[in-house]
Amino acid sequence: PQLVSELPHSVLPGHTVFALQHAHARCCSWLQLMQRENAIPLLNGDGLPWNWRLPEPIPWLTSEQTFRLNQPAERHLMQQLVFAMDAIAQTPDAAKTVLSAALNLSRALQEMQRYCPSLQDRSQVQLLFARAGLVLATQRVLRLLLEDGLAIAAPPEL
Repeated sequence: PQLVSELPHSVLPGHTVFALQHAHARCCSWLQLMQRENAIPLLNGDGLPWNWRLPEPIPWLTSEQTFRLNQPAERHLMQQLVFAMDAIAQTPDAAKTVLSAALNLSRALQEMQRYCPSLQDRSQVQLLFARAGLVLATQRVLRLLLEDGLAIAAPPEL
């Protein structure tokens, strides 16, 4: 669906735009770092979008078939991803809904990065891969919300 915002850019404060672009750039930066260090199986790291290298699936489940991401901040980010996708699907009052979804998603990403410091922990490879999948999904949805929903650039770096 065409989402371009009805909100004029003049009503989006500069700090709001920067916060959203910063969240997207943080995702890109972290994914680039992890790919450069061969820590996660990504393709096309020099350009967007990244793709998960197959046949290695993102290990969302443990060997006991339970969900691997159980920290409250991880769950909150997943919840915000679902809400953001719902915002994209809505048509009435889309601009305000998309802006709210983008802000909530960027805050949830910040929260996960604060409370899940093992984003750099290489001792738990499957957990690192699952969190990388979450960051990758967040990057893609933020890019969609920014570019298609709000007509704002989603730079890979600031």
